[in-house]
Amino acid sequence: MLIAVSGSGTTDAVVRATDTAIKVGASVLAVTAAPESPLAQRARAVLVLPAADKQDHSAEITLQYAGSLFEQSVLLAFDALFHAMWSGVHQTAERLWERHANIG
Repeated sequence: MLIAVSGSGTTDAVVRATDTAIKVGASVLAVTAAPESPLAQRARAVLVLPAADKQDHSAEITLQYAGSLFEQSVLLAFDALFHAMWSGVHQTAERLWERHANIG
């Protein structure tokens, strides 16, 4: 499974990584503030974090600069998700680190 994160859902590198994952048969979970975005449309599942992305300069959702609120929301959501998953599988941090990967 690829977990692809982009507030706008249009970040080129993230969308390309999503396309690559789909081509090799991986599932994709999109995390975005834009449920109708290209990223969300490609994903099997979408987690919408209703926060301003870096393209929203209106200050209607937040006064924070650029995508700060979205990035903070991602941090909190992933920290909670990771803790719940880690607690459920009873594995050491070292074992989980062996299975961690970034696509670059």
